[in-house]
Amino acid sequence: MIDPKRQKQFNDALYTLTRIARKTTPDAKIEYTLNDELNIGAANITIETDEFATKDMEQFASSIKHASNIEFYPLANGNIKICAMFYNMFVDATS
Repeated sequence: MIDPKRQKQFNDALYTLTRIARKTTPDAKIEYTLNDELNIGAANITIETDEFATKDMEQFASSIKHASNIEFYPLANGNIKICAMFYNMFVDATS
């Protein structure tokens, strides 16, 4: 079962990161997934864009503070890719 607290943290990050990305680049490619392939209950947000900028660093920091990991890296096509991972998205439904 999905942990409601982690779900809210993930949804808040997805909403804010999407808003930032769309403000600077309306055609930014945004994807999100939820899977348990690594037995860590991972959800991730991936954004590919040619620009990612915000003047509200407090809002940005607040949106990712619950992420387990976040990475920014350049792509060969000149874009940047942002990946935010959220681990432990599931809780034991029997407890």
